[in-house]
Amino acid sequence: MEDTFLTWEQTQDPQGCNMGPDRYANFSRDPARTPMQWDDTFNAGFSTALETWLPLNNKSAQVNVKLQKQALISHFNIYRTLIALRKEESILHGNMTFHLVDDGVFSFSRIRSGSTSYLVVINVGTTRRVLNFSSSAEIAPFATVVLRSVQSTDASTQPG
Repeated sequence: MEDTFLTWEQTQDPQGCNMGPDRYANFSRDPARTPMQWDDTFNAGFSTALETWLPLNNKSAQVNVKLQKQALISHFNIYRTLIALRKEESILHGNMTFHLVDDGVFSFSRIRSGSTSYLVVINVGTTRRVLNFSSSAEIAPFATVVLRSVQSTDASTQPG
């Protein structure tokens, strides 16, 4: 879900209302509190009322939980996978090693003998990066991408 623009008249949050019509948008928490977008039905499946407390996001038919569940790569499924990975032995009890890459890339591995090992690479920069971790002795020479961001468009990084 994305924040929804609200006019001064639509604002309900006391924190925003107390700032007045010229500054409400900088202080209101309402843009992040619009109705949950469950599906593409009336009121995005949130309510059967004729009007909701705050207006729906105008993208609710294209961005909703139902579509996120159906998509192979979605924020919903990324979080579902991350929750499942938290139960892995190497994530729970594995040795953690930080791999120095550079200011734009953060990386670490979790390794536990007899368990699947994981390498986490996070590009916090604004450009695509190609990295080679093959010289790192503790990382296996064969790897499968388990999870990638929804912004990645590289077909070679598709999970599975």
